[in-house]
Amino acid sequence: MVDPDTAIDVDRASSHEPKGEKFQDIMNEETDSSGKTTNNSSNRLAWDSRVQYLFMVIAYSVGLSNIWRFPYLTQRHGRGAFLIPYLIMLIIEGMPLLYLELAIGQRMRKSCVAVWNQLNPFLGGLGMASVFCTFIISIYFNFVTTWIYFYIFHSFQVGSSFVNKKTQYSYIPLYKKIRR
Repeated sequence: MVDPDTAIDVDRASSHEPKGEKFQDIMNEETDSSGKTTNNSSNRLAWDSRVQYLFMVIAYSVGLSNIWRFPYLTQRHGRGAFLIPYLIMLIIEGMPLLYLELAIGQRMRKSCVAVWNQLNPFLGGLGMASVFCTFIISIYFNFVTTWIYFYIFHSFQVGSSFVNKKTQYSYIPLYKKIRR
């Protein structure tokens, strides 16, 4: 059956889940305002293919900070020696937490706050903290992306050092150059 609003094959998206198990039914139950419990497993959207899911996980894992900040952190904290504890902590802590978050989200098919509230009502704040951190990081990276576009635009102007080989690099701060 294809949902016409989302064009996602709902039967195919949820066919890998066993039907009729008590655990499955508990994980997909929601209580509405009248107190009735409903099963919402087919109402949530799912990924169209495994390739789409894989690309989403890669995009989620490797962000702008890994490309932009990693060389600086490597230089600051001991060059090659920094890689050993970094990789150890990535394998021991980072990857299991990432897979745990992805597995819980895929299994429950709910929002971040609803997942933690269902696991334990005291953990609802953890979901809110996750949403808040994601919001702050998105604002921060918008500024970084803006600066990247600004520098790319100004690097192709006639007076830039990339176009005119005679100009030397200037140590005047950028904000003073903009005011001129």
